[in-house]
Amino acid sequence: MGVQCEAISFDFANNSDYSRLLTKFDHVAMVVNNVGYFEINKVLEMKPKDMSTMLKVNHRPVTLLTKHAINRHVKGDGRGLGLVQVSSFSALRWYATAGLYGGTKIYDRLFGFMID
Repeated sequence: MGVQCEAISFDFANNSDYSRLLTKFDHVAMVVNNVGYFEINKVLEMKPKDMSTMLKVNHRPVTLLTKHAINRHVKGDGRGLGLVQVSSFSALRWYATAGLYGGTKIYDRLFGFMID
C-alpha cells in the first residue's frame, strides 16, 4: 500500500473554469490549500485590477475547492479527509505594503477553522 501525491498547477488568476481541476478530486484523501497572489503596494495606491485579482485568487479557490473536497468525502467511502489551510505570516503580522494581502490570508486562516 503506497501513497500517491500529486501537485497540481493551475492559473487561478486567469481561469475560472475549475472543471478540469475538480476531476482530480475523485479519490482525494488530503487537500493542501496553498494558493496566493501578492501585489506589493499600499491599498490606496493599488490598481483596482490588481486588487480584484488578489481577492479572486486568494479567496475563491480556497473556498470552492475545500467545499468540493468535503462534498466528495461525504459522498465517498468514508476513509477520511485531511485538510490543510496554508495561510501566511501576513495574517498575523501586518505591513503597510501588504494590507490587502494580509486581509485575504486572515480569511484563509479563519475559513479553515470555521468549516461546518
